[in-house]
Amino acid sequence: MNNRPTRPPLRSQKEPMLNVEDPAPFWLVTVLLMCHLAYVMAPNSYQGFASQAGLLAANDGHVILEGRPLGNISTLLTHTLLHAGWGHVLMNCGFILAFGIITIRGVKSKTIPILSVVRRGSATFLAIFILGAIAGGLGQWLHWYVTGANGVALGASTGGAALFASAAWVIGGRERLISFGVILVVLDIFNIMMGGHPAWAGHLGGYLAGAGLAILWVRPNSSGMSIFG
Repeated sequence: MNNRPTRPPLRSQKEPMLNVEDPAPFWLVTVLLMCHLAYVMAPNSYQGFASQAGLLAANDGHVILEGRPLGNISTLLTHTLLHAGWGHVLMNCGFILAFGIITIRGVKSKTIPILSVVRRGSATFLAIFILGAIAGGLGQWLHWYVTGANGVALGASTGGAALFASAAWVIGGRERLISFGVILVVLDIFNIMMGGHPAWAGHLGGYLAGAGLAILWVRPNSSGMSIFG
């Protein structure tokens, strides 16, 4: 009789790099970084065109403005492709990467492709980001319209806020969804008190949209993580 312990069988599949099961967050971050690189390296004429075409903007509360190269509705999404600087884009990319990975871990039926082709995790991640960004843009428009303000807003933090909400739901369900929402509001208030001008209405709109979509599309308490106790 041979009592020596046997070796476990070799796995037929490699572990995903960095234990990330879906590359979609990395691809989105790459797109955002490349867009910003193209913007800063472009001539002033192109930068002016990109700003006119992509920024969310309001003039005395009017959000439907004349002369937008791609129209006004498109800016509800294109604002995510523009950033104020490298620090801005890197911070948003970090949030999107972290919260996107957590969100994909909790996607319902993620092993079942959509139409047998599209990864369900990727599709859900992108849908939450895109719909959150649009909702954030609408929230910012509503704020400007009600207050009659002038303003511009740019950056992927509207979609990032939606992923922040979905990650909160995955980590700890309703409790974390509420606590993360409070954190988001406190951070924006602190930023305002320090003299900043955060697009808080856009963040709030994105977060609320992400919360609603998370309840529909991802499983609560499914990440195996515990944050803040």
